[in-house]
Amino acid sequence: MNKKSTFSIIFLTVILVSVVYFVFFQTAEKQIKKTVSEYWTLMEKGEFNQSVKLFHDGESYSGGLHMYFYKLQKHYKYLNEEKKFKENIIVKDTTYIGQKMKYVQYYIKDKKQKKPPLIITFIFWKENGYDNIYSTKFENLLEWY
Repeated sequence: MNKKSTFSIIFLTVILVSVVYFVFFQTAEKQIKKTVSEYWTLMEKGEFNQSVKLFHDGESYSGGLHMYFYKLQKHYKYLNEEKKFKENIIVKDTTYIGQKMKYVQYYIKDKKQKKPPLIITFIFWKENGYDNIYSTKFENLLEWY
């Protein structure tokens, strides 16, 4: 192979990898951000029943989801002032139960340092689609309120 064909192959490979990255990863990240943003919008509006639809198998867990929704909504203005939920959606990769997943996490410290940090985590799994939340964790929420 000559230098010109080697360069062409490398160039095409870089283009292909870039396109695959943009189509797969950027689309996943955009969808996750849209889903999380929609959750916070529904929180602002107090629309619990609509928020359940954002969770994988949400109807089965509506009791627990309702409790968390109510607790968060009660103090949403204060928490949102601290974190600006919709503006600070950062998607990260993780491995959970041996599967590659993505998550968005908020870490909120108590200003008075009397309570453990509130940690809100939304986990997404490709197999269920990035338009619904596979799992969620609200660590230390009950200690806060």
